[in-house]
Amino acid sequence: CWHRAGVQVPQVQLQLSPAQLALPLNALSLAEQVEAAISSDGLVLQPANVVFSLEAGALLAIDGLALHQWHQLARLGCQLCITHFGADLTLAPVLQRVSVQLVCLAEALVADVATSPVSRALVAGVLHGASRLNLPVVAAGVATAEQKRCLLDLGCHSLQGDAVVPPITGEAFQAQWPGSHRIDA
Repeated sequence: CWHRAGVQVPQVQLQLSPAQLALPLNALSLAEQVEAAISSDGLVLQPANVVFSLEAGALLAIDGLALHQWHQLARLGCQLCITHFGADLTLAPVLQRVSVQLVCLAEALVADVATSPVSRALVAGVLHGASRLNLPVVAAGVATAEQKRCLLDLGCHSLQGDAVVPPITGEAFQAQWPGSHRIDA
């Protein structure tokens, strides 16, 4: 466990489904379980460092209890993210009914951003729209240096993927950033 090793994890992103939002677990809703974890003495992460993600298309399916849970997670201070944003541009009206603090560009848009003028224009449009809504944007699945350069040129400065930082183990993370990410005791 990174926490026992003294490594402070800056942010954790958890992908949800509408069913996970709607179903109580062990007689507690997801938001109630998160709230209990936040108030426990052994808390590893602050709520602002926990990002709950839901695919853009799934937003059309949430209502009732699931929508209530989504908003409860935001009230707890967790970050809420729409993933695959821009894959279906008809989802824009959904932003009027859900609380979101972050959007994650669809990997399908990122994949062709360096080679396709259409993808580049769509990414630029999503970035502009998100900027107007004061929503930070993360580009997921950045696999090549060309994609990385193009996204940075378009103004997307938060990138995820092998071209940015390849997946690493907790031990490798600690070795790469010794001391600077340790929790002071």
